[in-house]
Amino acid sequence: ITAQTLVAGRRYAIVLIFIVAAVLTPPDVISQFALACPLIILYESAILSIRALEKKQK
Repeated sequence: ITAQTLVAGRRYAIVLIFIVAAVLTPPDVISQFALACPLIILYESAILSIRALEKKQK
């Protein structure tokens, strides 16, 4: 998986993360954001990590 692939799918990933958070949490917006935000941060950190590895390989 390349960073470009993750960046291209970012919009869909964020929507999917919020759908999963809505299903897994009680019907409360704060709980949904409390689950979704760390997952989005993990997704973004994966993009940054892969970019760093790609730069290092070049």
